[in-house]
Amino acid sequence: MEQSQLGEGSSQNDAARLDTLPEDCIAMVIHHASPRDACVMALVSKTMKSAAESDIVWEKFLPTEYSSLVVP
Repeated sequence: MEQSQLGEGSSQNDAARLDTLPEDCIAMVIHHASPRDACVMALVSKTMKSAAESDIVWEKFLPTEYSSLVVP
């Protein structure tokens, strides 16, 4: 039986392919994850860490009116 592309043992290869995307594309993928998943993805590589730390990712996790909560 053939192993599917997303089957067991493919996570390392999948991460390598994801790392070849531009950082802003990776950030958009991480943007749809949970805060915990974003932190886990940041451990994969330097590129993933940089993308996971981007403002576009973390602004999604903040309350809509967060700017009124932050002291200038």
